[in-house]
Amino acid sequence: MLKNFTSPTRKLLLAIVLITGSSGLVSAQDENQTYKQFDHILGETNLKIYSGLFFKDDDLLLETDRYLFSDYKHAEVIYNNSVFYGYPIKYDLYNDFIIVKPKNTGSNIAIQLVSSNIESVNLEGIHLKNLTGKTTHKDIVGFYDTIELIDNVSFLVKYYKTKNEYIKGSDVYQDYKLHYKFYLIKDGNENLYDATKKENWTTLLPTKEAHILNAFGTSKTTDDLATLKELATSIIE
Repeated sequence: MLKNFTSPTRKLLLAIVLITGSSGLVSAQDENQTYKQFDHILGETNLKIYSGLFFKDDDLLLETDRYLFSDYKHAEVIYNNSVFYGYPIKYDLYNDFIIVKPKNTGSNIAIQLVSSNIESVNLEGIHLKNLTGKTTHKDIVGFYDTIELIDNVSFLVKYYKTKNEYIKGSDVYQDYKLHYKFYLIKDGNENLYDATKKENWTTLLPTKEAHILNAFGTSKTTDDLATLKELATSIIE
């Protein structure tokens, strides 16, 4: 953790952050500057949100990066049982990690938050809840965009990315593709349903059949993110 660093801990984190090339050599000036950045982070009253691992993105991109949003977005985070407002956050969809950029520091400093310490993240209107260990379903782990509906039913979206690598000359480039999974979950997380199927919506939410038919039309299924989120939102309005 970043709280109460000892000198050996600072040196270990320095080594992790400053591995920038094959030689692994670090100048005295780089070392001094990095210590200053560490100490600047620690100076912010040892905030709990600055506990985690230092993160460095070494991707050589062709087009698409690994994040939900390419730029840092100011978010609300419930972390270590404390609420933090307005912190610059990225969501790494390839690893299912939440990354925070400490305020007033250099652009190369970022921290990967400890996932088990995160309860939720509100990011650009997306409410990510950490569902690891919160359901009886082994496949429901990590962060899900969650909309709580009615009758103890919630709509879940899992955002994730897969990676392809391409060799160009002596370099390996990465490109990421975005995917979605959609679920309806009911009765204290005991029952899980495929949210792309109209029949599951009508079975679980019979009083909202008009909303469901308006969204699906004559189709029995849809995997369109905007359609399903608009349906979920319309049910609770």
